[in-house]
Amino acid sequence: MELTGSSASSWGRMGAHLMHSKHDARETTAAARRGFLQRFERQVDPDGTLSEAERKRRAEHALHAHMQQLASRSAIARSKRKTQPSAQLIPACPWCMAEKGERWKPGTTGRLCEAHKRALADQGEEV
Repeated sequence: MELTGSSASSWGRMGAHLMHSKHDARETTAAARRGFLQRFERQVDPDGTLSEAERKRRAEHALHAHMQQLASRSAIARSKRKTQPSAQLIPACPWCMAEKGERWKPGTTGRLCEAHKRALADQGEEV
């Protein structure tokens, strides 16, 4: 069985839910969180000369600065998206695309063309 993007995603979500139903999330992510925090400890004390308490205090500030920088970059990106004119949607009938062997693309309307609307109406389907 070949996995498509959506089916692989579904299997991944299912696996994550099964794992979290059997294990505490704090336990499964402990090593990753420890490594993430150690990155900031190495950043503020590369030579290992500070006391543990001082190294942890400085690392916490470095972590907060990092998170603040991420938040700032995210806000800038959001404001740029708001100021840019929205892209015009390209009219594309999903049935026409399927007949050509194409897949739906983001930025297309997904509305039926007149010919396919008539075909559905002829079959008694509501459009």
